[in-house]
Amino acid sequence: MACNHFRCSVVLVVSVFSLNAQPESNRHLAVHVSDPSGAVIPKAMVEVEPLAHGTAFTAQTDDRGNADLYLPSGKYQLSIRSPGFCFKKRALEVVGATDQSFSVVLPVDSCPGPCQMACITVQAESSTATRGIPISNSSLSSRALESPVTIGTAHNSATELATKTQLERLIAAHDLGQWTFTHEIVIDEKSIPHSHPVLTLHTRHQKQDDELLSTYLHEQLHWFLTGHPAETRAAEQDLTKLYPSVPIGYPDGAKDTESTYLHLLVCQLEQQADRVVLGDKRTTEVMQFWAGDHYRWVYRTVIQDEAKIEDVLKRHHLDTPNARLPD
Repeated sequence: MACNHFRCSVVLVVSVFSLNAQPESNRHLAVHVSDPSGAVIPKAMVEVEPLAHGTAFTAQTDDRGNADLYLPSGKYQLSIRSPGFCFKKRALEVVGATDQSFSVVLPVDSCPGPCQMACITVQAESSTATRGIPISNSSLSSRALESPVTIGTAHNSATELATKTQLERLIAAHDLGQWTFTHEIVIDEKSIPHSHPVLTLHTRHQKQDDELLSTYLHEQLHWFLTGHPAETRAAEQDLTKLYPSVPIGYPDGAKDTESTYLHLLVCQLEQQADRVVLGDKRTTEVMQFWAGDHYRWVYRTVIQDEAKIEDVLKRHHLDTPNARLPD
């Protein structure tokens, strides 16, 4: 599958295991590289570079597309490249006695620049598993490994490309996997942000990291509620009892009555997620900004009646969105 400026398609499968024979201070990183047809890619260069000062670890894939490295715990940038294919890089953190195995598909290279893979962190406390045996030990605490988010641009303009780079930086800097319900993002300078059918963001927040991140989380949370239609409808019905009359249309409400009730749920979940990612002070600033920008009544109500709306979410089991957990 070709990789172009609109979409970089990557298939990533990860298993976590422990090799008891290896020194405790080292972690085994096994990488398998193939092309979109499934054919292995020999002599692909795999490089793991410490984010702090240190020597990079390098290896080439063998005739079966496999490469093995041994490295200490720490934060790294993992890069995989081969002539004729998209260059891949990602942030990687390994904590605890955890080894990792990756299968990566490199799309054919028609990219104007490097394809980016999102940040993934792995942490494990202990495991008695051996290589090739899936882990089922309840003492294993590992952060689920998400598929990478792909970010495209609608017009490939300078402002869209700048926002794309900004969003890639923010995704790499924060652990957003809990709220990542869709992995395809488009930056479109001519569109109002929306969640479906493809999560789309605009370019107005190039100098406002927190507002861009909050908008991204807002649209992701629409995907969460879309995945729970019965619970969402029941929660909206409860909100009609709390707020029998709601505004419709810009700047205070959404496009219709149902959408205004829906946005009370989405914006409360956004506030909740912002607090985890940004902290209380920055979240308060972002929510106050939105309360004077769009959905003004909705955001003012969420700020004022947070506990009431949170109770509605809890009553219908919508208060803890987590894309890492099965429904």
